[in-house]
Amino acid sequence: MIKVLNILNKILCKFYILYLNRIINKETKFNSIRASDTLSHLKFEVDDQQNIISELSRNLRQNTLSTYKDRFKDIHLKIMIHTPDEFSMGGQSVFENWVEGLNYMGVKTISLPWNQPQNNVIKFFKPDLILTSDHPKYLNQIDWDFIKYFRMEHECLFVLTASHEEDGNTPNRIRLEEAKKHDVDFFVSFQNEQHLSNNYHEWKDFGYNILSIPFSGNPITYYYPGTLNQKYDFSFLGSTNPDKAYRYFKYFSRILQLYKGIIIGPGWKFNKETTLKKNLHSNFYHSANIALNLHIPSQIDNNTELNERTYSIACCGVFQLIDNPKSLLSLFEDPNKIASASSPKEYIELFEYFLNKPQKKTSYILYALEQVYSKHTIFHRMSTFIEYYLYYKSISSFKIKK
Repeated sequence: MIKVLNILNKILCKFYILYLNRIINKETKFNSIRASDTLSHLKFEVDDQQNIISELSRNLRQNTLSTYKDRFKDIHLKIMIHTPDEFSMGGQSVFENWVEGLNYMGVKTISLPWNQPQNNVIKFFKPDLILTSDHPKYLNQIDWDFIKYFRMEHECLFVLTASHEEDGNTPNRIRLEEAKKHDVDFFVSFQNEQHLSNNYHEWKDFGYNILSIPFSGNPITYYYPGTLNQKYDFSFLGSTNPDKAYRYFKYFSRILQLYKGIIIGPGWKFNKETTLKKNLHSNFYHSANIALNLHIPSQIDNNTELNERTYSIACCGVFQLIDNPKSLLSLFEDPNKIASASSPKEYIELFEYFLNKPQKKTSYILYALEQVYSKHTIFHRMSTFIEYYLYYKSISSFKIKK
């Protein structure tokens, strides 16, 4: 019965995406097809409202970049992070930001090749820590015999991301037994500490700690590029994630039909390029009046995490319209300063309200900027990661095995 329901759900998800691809207005499709060229040549104009945002964004970014530049250079640490391809656009984005943030702070970091020979790269780079995900598509690429012998000659921690069987993964116990077999040191998770404490008891049973490293904003890539002529009503940068297909259908249908926008991501049939170069992401968000943002059902129902998009848009100094995930107040402490909607009807009403009253957006943008820069940048997250690494090394009995 469960198998039949899963099949029916997949069919429904495909239907929703096909429907959305069909109803999107022609102007939005045209904008999206030629996005790369258009975003490279956006025009600037003067706007007093935008100048307030621009000044705050510039000051926060400059102060943050100067504060964290080469912060950990003196510890001479080298890290490899297993970064996926389009198999996981979310994973790719997160780990690319980790690599960029760590290098900026003076930690020499490179990506472990995806679906390519890895052993010679590891042998040449000699990492002090390797991070990959606890998922078969990642782990099946690892030459465990090579890793074992490499660690006999070089002290290297091996770290996995923690994932729960309730999210569709294989049983926790099986994966944890494999982790013990391969001498995994500790786990990291994008979910918040409270959720981990309440739901990941088996990891503790196996003697593992899980370090909470939530998503974040990356000021190196995501920033206010200047006051831009906003050509579109909305923007959406994201794939046709099957987990969100029904929510896209409910929340986006009217907007996609009636308003001009720009959409890029795998699964949208009109995109010539399914991905956008990261150096154009800030321009992408600034090209529109409202950045759309939705979460997957598990993030709505459980106090787990906010998606990375939430932090990226905030870091850009762009107005975003968001749904109501349970973790929302972990970033935006004041619910009165968030443009969030608990239903499709409310989402559409808020979209049309702020589209017609652009002056009302400023306070929301300024608040989001202050929040993300105060404690939610990639530098805050990677500082936590490096500090935990140093702590773990100081208390662990790790010895090179001969």
